[in-house]
Amino acid sequence: MSNHFEDDVITKWLTGTGEDRDMELTADFAFVEPTERWEAPAGSVVNGASIPSGLWSIVGSPFVGDYRRAAVIHDVYYGAHQGKARKEVDEMFRLAMLSDGVSGKKTQLIYAGVRVGGGAAWDAADLATRATVEPVVDWSEFEAWFESEAAALSKEDLDDAIEARFGPVD
Repeated sequence: MSNHFEDDVITKWLTGTGEDRDMELTADFAFVEPTERWEAPAGSVVNGASIPSGLWSIVGSPFVGDYRRAAVIHDVYYGAHQGKARKEVDEMFRLAMLSDGVSGKKTQLIYAGVRVGGGAAWDAADLATRATVEPVVDWSEFEAWFESEAAALSKEDLDDAIEARFGPVD
């Protein structure tokens, strides 16, 4: 069976201090690969795609776009890790976006952005901290690099290009 999502993302907004970006899943949700099941259990707290604000103009903001369901699973694993390495979680995110119909180029751009800028969010202790992390990346430079050198690369070549341009990302 091919990669697919099971169930719908059902959430409730959590209100409090700050931007009120957090949502709690009120039902289980999963992304399933032939050899792996990625679960986002009810009660998990997510805050939308962790897209750096510098990329919002080309990718979209945290709650819009075909990548939203993939972002929910990605958010859960970035918070709890659940025995997974960051690169595994980012690769699942890439596959989940493709499974949800995100274009190849947009998937590659988001994947590259997560690989380059996601380390600080991965290391953050909690969701509130992850939501405020802005990696030290010049996103206009990143976008120019991606368009001129990386957009047409295979996933494997893209990983190599990211490491060559930005250094080790794990």
